[in-house]
Amino acid sequence: MNKKIFTVLLMSMMFHFGFSQTPADCIGALPICDTIYTLPYLPREADIYKGEINPNISCLATYDQSGRWYKFASTGPGELNFTLHPIDSTYDFDWALFNLSNSDCSEIWSNPSIALACNFYGVQGNNGHTGANGLPGGANTASILTDTATIFYLYVSSYFLHDNDSLGYTLDFSQTTFDFEVCSVISVEETPVDQSFLLFPNPASDFIYFNFNKPFLSWHILNLQGAIICSSETHNSQMISLESYPNGIYIFEIQTSESVLSKKFVINK
Repeated sequence: MNKKIFTVLLMSMMFHFGFSQTPADCIGALPICDTIYTLPYLPREADIYKGEINPNISCLATYDQSGRWYKFASTGPGELNFTLHPIDSTYDFDWALFNLSNSDCSEIWSNPSIALACNFYGVQGNNGHTGANGLPGGANTASILTDTATIFYLYVSSYFLHDNDSLGYTLDFSQTTFDFEVCSVISVEETPVDQSFLLFPNPASDFIYFNFNKPFLSWHILNLQGAIICSSETHNSQMISLESYPNGIYIFEIQTSESVLSKKFVINK
């Protein structure tokens, strides 16, 4: 058997029969549930999907390691401002930030449009804090402005591979100005793309149109808390008015006899 094909099959078997998702992978990203998040100790967590970030798109070098993914969301426009404070100031942490409002983890490698910012200082020593905060110094970048509801994914990695008992960091989002929708973003996940399921426009303002060219039982619109706010058993594609729904991120679901298909969409009036 071809060595590459064998490796792919082996990884697939390990994922389905023995490995759970870890925050070392984008798909296992941890929700940030407060404006201050502290990781006291930096654990070693095996990543199943290696090389998720493309160094030709992001500033992160391929030898960054001991990484963790986080996810959080805004409910509307504002400024994302965060600072990472190492518990031990001699540790060098780097990071990359992505917008996955209309994308998923599989696009991080190939889609430069979802890469918002990153920092790889490249200077060993006492680098101190880093972040998208507008502060001076090579370890900091400008804060991030957003004009609509946004799902953010943040990857933080360590330049050096520390031991299990090495000190971690604090992520401080207290200077962020938008409404910080933190935990609810994990309530509903998007299913893999099905080319027979179309949803547009996205972002939407007055209406959304869906087209599904296979038999289905019903459709639903959910908010990020997982609550159904609209549903129908109409078995045909149609245009849906969004007049009564506020700006934000929503999930559109189609229920078939075999599965549930879902897509994220944004209302921005």
